[in-house]
Amino acid sequence: MSQPVLLKVYGGFMPASPRLHEALRQIAGTALPAENVCVALDGDMASLSFEGIYFPLEETLEAIREYANEETRGRLDVLDIENWTLCRHEINGKEISARSQGLNSVLDYSGF
Repeated sequence: MSQPVLLKVYGGFMPASPRLHEALRQIAGTALPAENVCVALDGDMASLSFEGIYFPLEETLEAIREYANEETRGRLDVLDIENWTLCRHEINGKEISARSQGLNSVLDYSGF
């Protein structure tokens, strides 16, 4: 029997180094189920996508902070289906800010 999808995590940022890609790949391997995660590096653009029941978000954000440089820009969106929220993590160099919004009204806000 398959597990329900409780979390969806999608993101992309650049520039990203091969060291960051490898760190994210290792961290993502602890997600449940691990086969539902994709970490890719295309040139200096890293992307991440996941659907499942558990994702190591804090470890992922720590790795991004550790390996980011001042030019790194991007975002990581976490859709929490159980709590019906979207939390967007904006990556701006080594700084990561987060804001949340209920999924029922997330499209009402331009730029969210």
